[in-house]
Amino acid sequence: MLAKQLSGGGQQRVAIARALASCAEITLDDEPTGNLDKNNNENVMKLFRKLKENYDKCIIIATHSDFVSNYAVKIIHI
Repeated sequence: MLAKQLSGGGQQRVAIARALASCAEITLDDEPTGNLDKNNNENVMKLFRKLKENYDKCIIIATHSDFVSNYAVKIIHI
């Protein structure tokens, strides 16, 4: 199955996996959980937290979600 044949949430999870597979020290994520259900939303944010804590990744997230913001170490309002 191609990524374009997946649901919006499925496509979003594939995009996150691709970004993480690149082994970049910094990822820039624009609304990474926007199309995900509550369970997957929490799973993604827990994964991001583990990457930061265990691998010292810098994960920059643009979001409107209070749920996502609660995982932030630092918040910058624009």
